Amino acid sequence: MLHAEPLTIELSPYPHFVRPDTLAADDIDRFLSVWPPREAFTLEKTGNLTHSVNAAPSDPVVWREQLAGCVQELTRTTVAAFAPWLVARFGSDLTSLETITLLMEADPSYSGLPIHNHHWHSPNWVATALVYLDPVAPGYAGTVLNGYGPADDPEACAQVFARTDMWGADPDFSIDRVMDYQQGSLFAFLDGPMSYHSTLAAAPDAESGRRVLRMHIAAPWDLCEAVYGVSEAEYCALHPRGEPATDPRVLEWVRRDLAEQNEQVAMSAAAARDWARSLDIRVPLPA
Repeated sequence: MLHAEPLTIELSPYPHFVRPDTLAADDIDRFLSVWPPREAFTLEKTGNLTHSVNAAPSDPVVWREQLAGCVQELTRTTVAAFAPWLVARFGSDLTSLETITLLMEADPSYSGLPIHNHHWHSPNWVATALVYLDPVAPGYAGTVLNGYGPADDPEACAQVFARTDMWGADPDFSIDRVMDYQQGSLFAFLDGPMSYHSTLAAAPDAESGRRVLRMHIAAPWDLCEAVYGVSEAEYCALHPRGEPATDPRVLEWVRRDLAEQNEQVAMSAAAARDWARSLDIRVPLPA
């Protein structure tokens, strides 16, 4: 069920919110009790490991049945909060979403995740939502929201975006806010070309932990193909990992995306919740 009480959306450095105690304690206990063993995880970055619930060949029933319902409701809560931006962007064409679901954990070698956004590789990702699961995570923070110094200069924003995934060394990036790691808390942000974020490295006294339910909420690619005029594979090929994007279309696209990112439609909280309930939320989990 969607929460009736309104969420406070923070707009700087980009739209985001935190809702404490969003996931019920019973659900958290259930998920942690069947958490996959370390060998089921894949190394994403030094000390940061992920397990794709969507692609796993076999999982406990709890992942297939109870998790799917939780993810659907977490998705509806998230997109209801961001409805004014999503409706402005897609209008009535957005009728379904798919939530890519990952389990994430860290060990003491955790080096943190560098500054990045998702729009360069997946502009159809409309929002990212994280639920922190451990009761405590000594030595670990939650998530860092990064600001970009010339954020009021659209051309500077476009040029830095075209550097693809090479933003960590840019002195114009700063830490805007560090989210607390708090059990059951839902932290979500609107994905876009300026949604830069990162994580801090583990402290010297850290232990294995920092378990997180990570959700990437995606619109159907055909809505983006109508805008960019290329397939998903072609879009990704124009943003090569570790290299600047040189195709002039990339700058054309991001200039338009930057102009669009602050557009909103006027919606009441009730109308936003009704809109979120109307969407078909798909959570692809193994049968």
